[in-house]
Amino acid sequence: MQPSLGPQSGHTMITLSGSGFTSIPSDQIALFYCSFIDSLGVTRKSKARILSDSALSCRTPPQSVKCLAQVGAGVDELAVTVAAIFFQYYGMSNFQNQCIAR
Repeated sequence: MQPSLGPQSGHTMITLSGSGFTSIPSDQIALFYCSFIDSLGVTRKSKARILSDSALSCRTPPQSVKCLAQVGAGVDELAVTVAAIFFQYYGMSNFQNQCIAR
């Protein structure tokens, strides 16, 4: 994934590498999204754009706290593939506004 960090205000364009993205049925492409799961288990989503069979892009959603979020991609809650990939949100260095990685 590139880049692997960005502001907690979100909107960082990231690119995920993988395989089989072009094999997604055409009726499900519009439903494809990236998920960002923080250490509290809160999932935020953003629409994904398939670039090729091995790459997709999406913008990071805003995060209310500075934290490390696990990144995944999929069509619905059951089909999301969560990898050992993390995005680091940075922001104000106020300890009360931080979440800890799992």
